[in-house]
Amino acid sequence: MVTDYQVRRLRMLIKKEKTKEIAASKAGMNEKTARKYLRNGKLPSQCKVEHNWRTREDPFEDRREEIESEIIKNPFVSVKTLFEKLKNKCPSSYSDGQLQTLQRRVNDLRSTNNLNEEYRSWMLTLLQGNISCDYLTKAFNPILSVEDINALLDCILKKPIKLRNRAIVILAYLKNIPAPIIAKYLHINSKTVLHYIKKFNAGGTNRLLNNKREKINKSDDPQYKEAIFSILHAPPASLGINRTRWEMKFIHKVMKERDRPIAAGNIRKIIKDAGYKFRKAKKVFWLSRKPK
Repeated sequence: MVTDYQVRRLRMLIKKEKTKEIAASKAGMNEKTARKYLRNGKLPSQCKVEHNWRTREDPFEDRREEIESEIIKNPFVSVKTLFEKLKNKCPSSYSDGQLQTLQRRVNDLRSTNNLNEEYRSWMLTLLQGNISCDYLTKAFNPILSVEDINALLDCILKKPIKLRNRAIVILAYLKNIPAPIIAKYLHINSKTVLHYIKKFNAGGTNRLLNNKREKINKSDDPQYKEAIFSILHAPPASLGINRTRWEMKFIHKVMKERDRPIAAGNIRKIIKDAGYKFRKAKKVFWLSRKPK
């Protein structure tokens, strides 16, 4: 595929080179392709045709008015709930694989009916602290307890922006506001929104709002210790190293190949904590392999 950069380079080279064939070759394209872009005077990005036609029939076209009225009546209805209602009415007409088609249809209807503004208005009201704990308790019971709602509201009103965004994401998600709209309103990536939702579903508000990480140093990890000493006890040749004794860089390489990357400093610390220096350790483990 020809890029804009290649066409711009072609235009520059055509003035310097003797033939179009040479200019096209240096620009990294066929002479016929070069002639086409020189003739139409456009870049590849300007030649793209917008795909605005359907490749198959819309299964929800007959229910368009019903879907639109449902969304206008309840802007915060989830697409999944709407899909289940349609399936119950016409079980033979829809399959589970058509949920994403309905999501696209609902997103288009929300945009045309300015419902996105209603979502932003709700999140702004939440951010300003104008939505009470009682209202949220009634709306999200039994998914969230009173303690959870108080913790989330406290993050929104008092905590740093990172925790505030997490709290808004979860309350907006439970209000059935689409993730892309939440991301756009908070000026964060959609993947970040989905990550927060995943954390909440995995461990609730405690997991979501907990920033502390229980980190174990690799030099104290028993699995890393066992792996390093198993390497030192084995001949280098048995692990594909063309040496008779171990060197630090080779231990580091083998650990990386075993999906246990570790810094040289940590390797030294593990050996030292076992009562050896690295030079002495090589000698001790080398001698331990010799027959008595």
